[in-house]
Amino acid sequence: MTNIVEISKISADDLTISVNRFNFTNLMNDLYSRFHAKASVKGIDLILENSSSSNELWIIADEGKISASMNHLLDNAIKFTNEGFVKLSYDM
Repeated sequence: MTNIVEISKISADDLTISVNRFNFTNLMNDLYSRFHAKASVKGIDLILENSSSSNELWIIADEGKISASMNHLLDNAIKFTNEGFVKLSYDM
């Protein structure tokens, strides 16, 4: 339901973006921690790969929107993967 509301807000140019500086690496680590057990229960691996040379990647963006999008993507990736692995990889 929330996705439908967000899409209608985008269509109506009524979407609020809250831009701030945050550590993207921390967000990815939090996502990994949140979804690792769910993947394990299904018998698949969740792999987190940071190809960047830095362990702290600071970006300026809407952390809430990125987090919500990544949550949705990871949830679906795990839900629809029956064997093997899901890889969460990033590089900046």
